[in-house]
Amino acid sequence: MQINKTSIDELQLQVEFLIEKSDYEETLGKKMREKQKSSSFKGFRIGKVPENLIRKMYGNTLLAETVNEVLGKSMDNFFETEKIEYMGEPILAEGQDPVDLDINQLKDYTFIFDLGLRPQFEINGVSENDAYTLRSILIDEKTIDDEFEMIRRRAGKQESVEDGIEEKDILTLKAKELDGDLLKYEGWETSFSIMVQDIAGEDLKKEVLAKQQGDFIRFDIYNLEKDRDESFVKKHFLFLDENEEKEIGRNFEAEIREVKRLVPAELDEEFFQFHFGEEVKDEEAARSFIKDELQKFYETEAKQFLNMNIMEEVLAETEVRFPEAFLKRWLLQMDKNKEMEESVFDKQFETFLKEMKWQMIVSELGRKYQIDVEVEEVSRQLQMRAYNYLNSQMGYADPEMIRQIYDYMMKDKNQYQKAVEELMTAKVFDKVREIIQPVLQEVTIDSFREEVKALNEQIKERNLTEHF
Repeated sequence: MQINKTSIDELQLQVEFLIEKSDYEETLGKKMREKQKSSSFKGFRIGKVPENLIRKMYGNTLLAETVNEVLGKSMDNFFETEKIEYMGEPILAEGQDPVDLDINQLKDYTFIFDLGLRPQFEINGVSENDAYTLRSILIDEKTIDDEFEMIRRRAGKQESVEDGIEEKDILTLKAKELDGDLLKYEGWETSFSIMVQDIAGEDLKKEVLAKQQGDFIRFDIYNLEKDRDESFVKKHFLFLDENEEKEIGRNFEAEIREVKRLVPAELDEEFFQFHFGEEVKDEEAARSFIKDELQKFYETEAKQFLNMNIMEEVLAETEVRFPEAFLKRWLLQMDKNKEMEESVFDKQFETFLKEMKWQMIVSELGRKYQIDVEVEEVSRQLQMRAYNYLNSQMGYADPEMIRQIYDYMMKDKNQYQKAVEELMTAKVFDKVREIIQPVLQEVTIDSFREEVKALNEQIKERNLTEHF
């Protein structure tokens, strides 16, 4: 075996592997003998098939298998010994002649590969001198009020009321088709429900709010509710079949048959203990509980927002030169990319480089700070992922189904590696937040939400492409 390497440039390397006949001949002979022992043909017993027939039937296949094994081991050993860190996979050099494998003419074989080398770089934006703003979200009384009332409404129940109509009430209407200002003879009749707050016209809504059960209103049924198209009205208000053709007018008169109102839950001991725990006995304690829970939630959100800002800043401040020409060749050799339009490929390539850049930064920081991900951590991550998946799809998580999905993900290299990368990234962020200088800034919830929205849109605008 002879191996020669040639530097093309700072980020590209070419390696030539000369596999000599003596490197594979013994292994090939062993494979041929094993195949002969296990083969049978008509007229021959197992193990008695002539060698020349085995050579004719399986020779080239076994030769290719043997040469590939020798080549693969040689490449792995060479790259490990030489400490060569490359990106993607080695690809055959341009102009490499096809290798002619012929069992009847054993000879030396030459394979020349191009490699894109992993670049060396210095990470910026992660030091004790780098300051980042950490938001401290103020939980105001209105937010606590809204959360408390939402919990009361969720725990409440709908009741029929007769003393007027409010915006969040649900009306049951018995509607009849009009012909001008009069009810149409044998006109269409229908019954349906609608929320007052969903009424499209402000004038009609104002009129409805002045009514009560048993009163009548008139309206254009196609403009009754917000954001409803013709097909929705026909299906849910007029109850017509999809392809049913009927000549029905737009204008209806309806009696308000029933008014249902969501009555919030009573503020009794059962309500407080069920929603806030046994220690909470009154509204004051419940509001304090809500404030603490909101504080915990927004502290986590602020930490995630800080992480996003750190990532964006580090990506912007850290310069990484990639072997782009090599990476494009490597990606274009994949079947799914061969027919891709050039403009689409270029957009996806930009996203690919940014994602690879971030992965390399995380990997380098993990190496620098000696951060490891243990198998037990990956196991817990995948168990939680299996649980969350089943719970979201079925509303519950069967233990046996969790186990089956977990076993599958633990064996799937992509799922396992994804979990490792997520855990490593989380640990790297934890370490980085210890190093940098967080500058506390108090902000309102609305202000914080606007900041998060703006950053998400900024990231989305830059990276709104599929990737390889």
